[in-house]
Amino acid sequence: MKITIKSSDGPKIKLPVPANLLLRFLAKDETAQTPPQSLRKVTRALRCSKKILQGESLVEIHSADGDHIIIQL
Repeated sequence: MKITIKSSDGPKIKLPVPANLLLRFLAKDETAQTPPQSLRKVTRALRCSKKILQGESLVEIHSADGDHIIIQL
C-alpha cells in the first residue's frame, strides 16, 4: 500500500506501508474487536485483490484548503 500526501504549501510525501503491518496493528488494537478469523480472511482478500487492483486508489481525500491524501493498493 502507498499513502500519498500532497499539501498545498509543502512537499509531496509518499509513504510505502506493508499491508501486513496494518493488519497486525488492527489485530493488537483492543478497541477494534475483530476476531482473528476475520483478519485471516481480510489478509487473503488483500493478497488476491493486490494482483487485480494494483495501483488503484482505495481512499481519496480532498480538503477545501488544497490538501490531498490518497491511499493506493
